[in-house]
Amino acid sequence: MYGHFMPIFYLPGIMLLFYVQSTLQDESNQVKWKNSIHFIPFLISLITIIPYYFVSFNDKLDIARTVISHVNIHKQINITWLYPNMINTIARPFILAFYSIACLIILYRHKINKITSVTAQEKFMLGWLTLICSISLIISISYSITTFQYITNNHITNAEITSSYFNYLCGITYAIIPLLILIYPEILYGIPRNRMTKFSDENGSNQLHVSALKMEEESRPIAEDIDAHLAEMSERIMHYIYTDKPYLDHKFNIEEISNKLNIPKHHVYYAFSNIIKKKFTKLRTELRVEQAKQLLLTNEINVLSLEGIWLKSGFSSKTSFFTSFKEESGLTPIEYIEQNNRNYTLAK
Repeated sequence: MYGHFMPIFYLPGIMLLFYVQSTLQDESNQVKWKNSIHFIPFLISLITIIPYYFVSFNDKLDIARTVISHVNIHKQINITWLYPNMINTIARPFILAFYSIACLIILYRHKINKITSVTAQEKFMLGWLTLICSISLIISISYSITTFQYITNNHITNAEITSSYFNYLCGITYAIIPLLILIYPEILYGIPRNRMTKFSDENGSNQLHVSALKMEEESRPIAEDIDAHLAEMSERIMHYIYTDKPYLDHKFNIEEISNKLNIPKHHVYYAFSNIIKKKFTKLRTELRVEQAKQLLLTNEINVLSLEGIWLKSGFSSKTSFFTSFKEESGLTPIEYIEQNNRNYTLAK
């Protein structure tokens, strides 16, 4: 692997910048032409390493073994074309530090400009972005110091590099990132802030009522720190689901909601997780089972087979139908029919 992936290590700082910018703007990550200038170091390093890709595997293996055995040899070995290989070792951490500082400045300016109108979601977002940029800066500084120690010490060993305090700090900081994602899973799908435009129902009203959306009891309370536009977005999603019944199509998914309502996909994820407080797949299954129950208790059962029932309820297969029905009702479809027939007889 030695040398082959060297250009990739120029990208973390660039990706961090794009991530910060797209999150602040609440837009998808689309690289614009004017941003292509950021890829110049990556492209230069890629061009200069291309000849090495065509070196025989045995020669590459000899180089790797030499570096592992005598780490200082790395300073003399040159596998690049346009400039000495050591420039990459020096440049990468400094470029990451540069982008980390630039991102922190962007966040600071954004916070200053929004000081009088920062919402709860933006506070969370700014806190997370500041944290990830700070972690990136710590990693870049630690790596820079380790690199400086390596360059200035002509007798340094692998053991000394590995046991370096800054090497440990760099490793611990890397480990914090996935832990933070486990603690704050919201960052995986973004923190929406776009204000939703009002829409009219069939009667032309601009007001939606949560009670009319048949939202589950546990879904109705909305925390005080949730902005009105996020609550409205959730109501809009629920209105679409209950009114249009898209769940009757076995292909119905989050992306369809996003496309139909023109809501970014990560906003839809946020709505289900933080406002509706129910997994999309769970709600979809419940609604499909309820539809199946209604069909099973009507004359439809005399016209359709069980296969027709699960197809008209939105299930993609017989197995998923029976499994979901059993999990939601505690009965198989046949047992459900028999139980309701007994109840009807007793009632008469």
